[in-house]
Amino acid sequence: MKTSRQRLGEVSIEYETKANEYQQVCTDAAKAKAAYTKANAIFKLQEKVAAKRDDGEKMTDVEAQNRADADEAIAGLYEDYLCKAALEKSMDAKLRQLKEQQANGRTVMVDDREIDKMHAHGYTGAAA
Repeated sequence: MKTSRQRLGEVSIEYETKANEYQQVCTDAAKAKAAYTKANAIFKLQEKVAAKRDDGEKMTDVEAQNRADADEAIAGLYEDYLCKAALEKSMDAKLRQLKEQQANGRTVMVDDREIDKMHAHGYTGAAA
């Protein structure tokens, strides 16, 4: 069985590893969002310009967005963004959970020390 100190050490190492990974996950999610936003805007502008040129009518923002949503490339970028954002959210939850495990581990270690002190001073209630 692992001691409280060993478990706390393992949790601390895992927390540090995940925290280091989290920076890259956040960067990847931000880049995916930027790529989607840019491609989506360019697509909508091109559709609006083409509609104006072809029939002289102004295309609504809703229609332009609907066309962008139906485009495979734009939909793929959006899917990539959503997946990376979900990974970021998941990793954030894992980091919070590991942080809580660290706090719990420190509490257990403090309790263990107090029990050891009680034994050392003979306050355990055992007959002498």
